[in-house]
Amino acid sequence: MEYYELRDLQKYLDHPSKCPNGRLPEREAGSIASQILDALYVMHQHNFSHWDLKPANLLIKQQPPNPWLIKLGDFGISKRGEVISNFTSLAGTIDYMPPEHHGYRSRSGGDDSRAVDMWAFGYTVFRVLTGQGMFRDGQERHSIFSNISPFPDHILRNLQIRKDHIIAIDARCVIAKEQIDEERNFFEAVRTYQLALLVKKKMFGSDDPRILHSMHDLGDALSRYCKFEEAEPICREALRQRRRILGPSNIDTIESLGALVACFQGQENFSEVAPMFYEVVEVRKQFLGPTDKRTVDAMVSLGVCLNREGRVHDAEPILRDVVQIIKREPDSYEKRAPDAVHVLCLGLCHQSRVEEAERLLREDASEKP
Repeated sequence: MEYYELRDLQKYLDHPSKCPNGRLPEREAGSIASQILDALYVMHQHNFSHWDLKPANLLIKQQPPNPWLIKLGDFGISKRGEVISNFTSLAGTIDYMPPEHHGYRSRSGGDDSRAVDMWAFGYTVFRVLTGQGMFRDGQERHSIFSNISPFPDHILRNLQIRKDHIIAIDARCVIAKEQIDEERNFFEAVRTYQLALLVKKKMFGSDDPRILHSMHDLGDALSRYCKFEEAEPICREALRQRRRILGPSNIDTIESLGALVACFQGQENFSEVAPMFYEVVEVRKQFLGPTDKRTVDAMVSLGVCLNREGRVHDAEPILRDVVQIIKREPDSYEKRAPDAVHVLCLGLCHQSRVEEAERLLREDASEKP
């Protein structure tokens, strides 16, 4: 277990000489907020929620005069799973828990446990920026949760914190990522990423590594929105920068390569695609595992590209592997299953193996409810 001699962010904020106002400058708060969101994104991608995010659980690895470097700690009450039906039975630090935890009804009934972390993130950023909590007492909390009183954003305005820099923009990016993954509201997600990239370039400069997440996400969102020509130069630049800063085999670099490949594929530029997809598949297998959804997705796309190039013999073993993975866990790959079987059968037909293709299609149909 790693030891953090600089202790945690709460102790730093409480230190009279290090932090006399009990709050951090906006630029420093922005840096910390971005790091928190990076950590939450990784957890949420693996279907975990922290459930106790607060300054006391942000461990300091590096502090001013050096750039901030923090790590998320204390996973004692972390939860796996997305839907929570009873907030009030779960632990957490009261001030950092959402309205549902206090007995207020959620609009959607059941609740996404990731939302607990996003509420705590917002409360943490508010605390770091202002040096105080969001609510003076339980009565004020009740008034705000009941929509009797407005959110106390006047505190932020009084400190002259600029609206476009109040770190909610990064929180909006996390929500946008979920919108993209769930194939809903692409246009709003693209606008969010465009704004995030603009703001971060203004705050940190064009060459700062912190803009790379926003650049990649914007290119990826445009590609999924079928704006391939618009996405391609953004994806190329994100890939170039990540290769330079992170190295060619880093998983984030490979994700940018995958986004660029999707642009080529969307423009039916298959001559460049297959070698890139081979690289994406191999690195995803290494870092994410051979049965991860993103690995399987890349394998199907590689099979499609090879088929389109007439390389049906190369595509067949890849697609057969995918079909076997899907058979073991059909519910996990529901969206990709028809693609894999369909493309494999097309390849078999091109090889005049029509009876084999028909048998495979019948087997696939019989296994569906």
